[in-house]
Amino acid sequence: MRLRLCVVMALASLAIACKGDDNDFDAAALQPVLERSALALADLPDDWSENAALAPPAAEPGEPIFGYCNQQLAATPAASVQAGFQRTAQGPFVITAVRAFADDGATRFMEQMSDIATECRRWSQRDDRGTTSEWTLAPLPDASADGAVAFHVAVTYADGLSQTSHVVLSHAGQFVTELVHGARADVTVLDLALTQELSTIARERLEAAVSEASAGS
Repeated sequence: MRLRLCVVMALASLAIACKGDDNDFDAAALQPVLERSALALADLPDDWSENAALAPPAAEPGEPIFGYCNQQLAATPAASVQAGFQRTAQGPFVITAVRAFADDGATRFMEQMSDIATECRRWSQRDDRGTTSEWTLAPLPDASADGAVAFHVAVTYADGLSQTSHVVLSHAGQFVTELVHGARADVTVLDLALTQELSTIARERLEAAVSEASAGS
């Protein structure tokens, strides 16, 4: 059985709502920062491969977007680049995303994620087919360096399949970078050191891209 990947993303059904909070926001102008900030296959261990199908589908414009704890997101992104990687078809997997927000959207989004990491511990979620999954969340302090928001998430489906993920989000300017490192709970024990390594690369790459863009403006 392949991993059910769309619901372990920190912004699970988040994806991209095409235009975020500001209809005048020029998402195309920030595309170079998004592209320079993205993780690549070369950042992963040698036995990993790329799988674009792991990235979640885009949301419809204007569609309410819900994240963890069934909370409607405080801000939605206006542009994004995403990538998915896996070691085997059974996992583990890594999903990365860099997202651009209008105005103070990135700050508001990170504040909401921080509140969720601090306060949320358990919830139920029903999908479009009426199937309920049970979720738990706990802080991940070992991956929370340099202002990152990090937590561990576990989900169990009605058929008994369980998945577990490390989620790390970092913020620079109008951008948020997200790393999700997950696997089936009965197949793989997640490597926290790999989570820490990749999230550090993602954060430093985003900060460098934002700094370079600011210097050139």
